Amino acid sequence: MENRAAKLSFRLALVIYNALLEEAQSQGRAIGDHVQRILTDYVIKGLLLDEADSLAFNLRTSLVDRAVQAAVGIQTTERILRDHIKRTFKSCEADEAWMRDYRKFIGGDPFQRDNPLKTSINQEIGMSIRRALGATVAKSDGKPIKKPVANSIIRSFTELEPSASVTPIQQVEPPTAVAQ
Repeated sequence: MENRAAKLSFRLALVIYNALLEEAQSQGRAIGDHVQRILTDYVIKGLLLDEADSLAFNLRTSLVDRAVQAAVGIQTTERILRDHIKRTFKSCEADEAWMRDYRKFIGGDPFQRDNPLKTSINQEIGMSIRRALGATVAKSDGKPIKKPVANSIIRSFTELEPSASVTPIQQVEPPTAVAQ
């Protein structure tokens, strides 16, 4: 699976947007993530990708979804924890099925550095956690606050804080591990 992306921008009728937004919220996703998921599912189900790429996208989707569910599960109160991303990754690292799928997706040792697939999915997971919790990036002097992490599949994380303008996504049924 190639690790590059294209940016796409388009207009939707407001009624379509609102329907997609409602569906996205009911499934615990941000609207952009939801539309991306719909389009990816369409391509996969339409057999427009080869089998290897289809399996890789399904595995990536499953890993991100399960990490977001872990993050939502950690949030037991209205409060966003500054180290929520780090705590989520630690929770995922303790999940044998998640780690097995992660290892398979990145094609190597989860604790090894300099793997482009690992970097890409870790960034996607962090961004998805932030969106799902309705959080913003914590800043100091206008710059995101990044903290190093030792003995983890992530090298660092960006601290979060609650956003006054975003409502956190509610917990939905957790996705299951991808079949081997």
